[in-house]
Amino acid sequence: MVAGESSGDLLGAGLVKAIQKQYPDAVFEGVAGPEMLAAGCDQWEPAESLAVFGLIEPLAHLPRLLRLRKNLVDRWIASPPDVFVGIDAPDFNLGLEKRLRGAGIKTVHYVSPSIWAWRSGRIKTVKAAADKVLCILPFEPLLYDEAQVDAVSIEDAHRHNDLGLLELFSRTKVLLGVIAIARSRLESAEEVRARLVAALDHIDPARLIAAPDCGLGFLGQALTRDKLRALAAAAHSL
Repeated sequence: MVAGESSGDLLGAGLVKAIQKQYPDAVFEGVAGPEMLAAGCDQWEPAESLAVFGLIEPLAHLPRLLRLRKNLVDRWIASPPDVFVGIDAPDFNLGLEKRLRGAGIKTVHYVSPSIWAWRSGRIKTVKAAADKVLCILPFEPLLYDEAQVDAVSIEDAHRHNDLGLLELFSRTKVLLGVIAIARSRLESAEEVRARLVAALDHIDPARLIAAPDCGLGFLGQALTRDKLRALAAAAHSL
């Protein structure tokens, strides 16, 4: 894993905690901040080392960053992980992901670059670098579907998007977040089931995956368990 800055560190920590619940023996390593370190990630380099800003500062740090990226590539190619996750920091991570993917390592990019803004051409770079992209904005999956990039997540639990947008996905599987991590209210199985039934009016069941919104790492164990029970009961009833 490679996270840049404090925001990436928080997302990485949540991801580590979520994976640990399903795979307690999983090992995490890479560029990590204090939150990821506390969650159990082995820190090879502080996440703050990627935090460079402006026009001049990145140029001054470029030799160091290129050495770091080469060292990470060499280290992971020598001892391949099951999957590499680049968390945000696209200027650093996309190049790293492309080299690791070229070596046969599965790659995931967490937090889509702003392909929908002025750097829309970057979607080709993302497609070459990442096996899967984890999005956090509900409209981003549409752009990746058009480019035939596998993957996507739609946070729906606390937004209740227009489910008609699912009809725009013609090929990819869609993870529909129907359990909210940002609030402590417990959804009922009936409530979740109704949302899934509504979604199935717009997408082939084989391509719809019921999921929480971006993991459940920030909630307590008991509430997390009850939320997942509601999700499982709703899915089982369909």
